[in-house]
Amino acid sequence: MNYAGSIDRDMCVTVEDIEAASKKLKKNKATGTDHIVAEHVIYSYPCLIVLLKLLFYMMLLHGYVPNDFATGIIVPLIKDKSGDLSSVEK
Repeated sequence: MNYAGSIDRDMCVTVEDIEAASKKLKKNKATGTDHIVAEHVIYSYPCLIVLLKLLFYMMLLHGYVPNDFATGIIVPLIKDKSGDLSSVEK
């Protein structure tokens, strides 16, 4: 994904921004496609925080977001177990 524009001081991601976001992460949640859990980020402070800041800054500077950042896993939760589990209807 490309970003068409210029980066200014207001768009810069700071270490404080990353630190504040990492404090809001919920523990004991499932991993994503990268197999990284919130605890990896929370307990790797401060070295990973600085690297994440540099990563996000470079993404803004170069206008590039890796395709894997848009990849996710959706797990359906069955509410009515007495119904047809293969049905996609409500």
